[in-house]
Amino acid sequence: MSLATGSDSIPTAHGRGLSLIAVIASAFISTLTFAITTPLLAVKLAAAGYSGGWIGLNTGAGAAAILLMSMATPALGRWLGTFWALMLSILVMALGVGLLPVWDGKAGWFLLRILIGAGIAVHWVISETWVNSVAEETDRGKVVGAYVAAVGLAYLVAGPILLAMGTRGNLPFFVVTVMIATAAVPILVARRLVPALPASGSTGMLDAIARQPAVMGASLVSGVAIAGVLSFLLLYVQHTGLTEQTSLIVLVAVATGNVLLQVPVGALADKVGAERLLISVAAVALAGLAGMPFLGPIGPLRWPFLFLWGGALGGFYTLSLTLVGRRFAPAELPAANAAFVIVYEIGGLLGPVTSGFGIDLWNPHGALVPLAVAYALFILGTLIAGGRRVSS
Repeated sequence: MSLATGSDSIPTAHGRGLSLIAVIASAFISTLTFAITTPLLAVKLAAAGYSGGWIGLNTGAGAAAILLMSMATPALGRWLGTFWALMLSILVMALGVGLLPVWDGKAGWFLLRILIGAGIAVHWVISETWVNSVAEETDRGKVVGAYVAAVGLAYLVAGPILLAMGTRGNLPFFVVTVMIATAAVPILVARRLVPALPASGSTGMLDAIARQPAVMGASLVSGVAIAGVLSFLLLYVQHTGLTEQTSLIVLVAVATGNVLLQVPVGALADKVGAERLLISVAAVALAGLAGMPFLGPIGPLRWPFLFLWGGALGGFYTLSLTLVGRRFAPAELPAANAAFVIVYEIGGLLGPVTSGFGIDLWNPHGALVPLAVAYALFILGTLIAGGRRVSS
């Protein structure tokens, strides 16, 4: 029995645009709630007297739920259909956050964190599959760039919103719950334009990784780099001697580049090819990491430098996701996107851990070494693989 619903017809250009606006808007709201909830729960747990180890385990429970639920999402999406899978994910996220003030014991918050992570995983995989399903080859990079820019914007505005709400009392939980519920609105409005997921595909998640190791490797590197930067960039900049205020501006400059440069990167990929551009963007990201120790000496030049570096960090993900849509057939996209998310999340777990050990060994520059090594290995591996193809 299947509950799948969705449109199998090819939408008009107008309908395609509305469909993309709907999923990108919903993804923005969903990501915004995740970006607010993660630091909010950490602050709440610390205020309640929980240890740093327990806070880390609680955060890790959400990441583990994302990993595990991503594996189940293709089957769930085919059974329920795109529309109902997204509705279920929004309901699960809303319940997870809404019950936090009610079920506030140690075990309760642990289980609710798992529930929230499961909802995020379904929304993430289905949304990216939707975007790649509706995008056309002529503008796939630009469309994926718009999606990644919206996700980046959610992270950029999450901090100011949390600052305005505050972390005391239960008001933040209620606000975030309502915020999650609004993610359903654009999906409801565009219900007739929701693409149907294919009934079956010849490619499983492991097959997708084996068939396109470079694309999945790029996802792994992107997860390592972005999670490492989110976890340690502020601490790194402060340890280099810049003031706390300047350090915060550094984060804003990187985040702004991440948001504003994704559509241009995607549009350029549509013209020159995402494959060609991927290694160039990786080189820019690597050069940015190498230039971080010189933020103080370069003075005002640090702002365009950080803006471009932030664009490269996000652009690497944009190009990787674009290649998923180009390298896999429509029937293979659910499994391929799930594999892409799983590999990214593995990188997201490795990045902060390796950067943490790095900063302990070489303070502060060791925090950036694992990220630089990840990009360097990707560039080297890609060049070697390209050389083998040419020689054969």
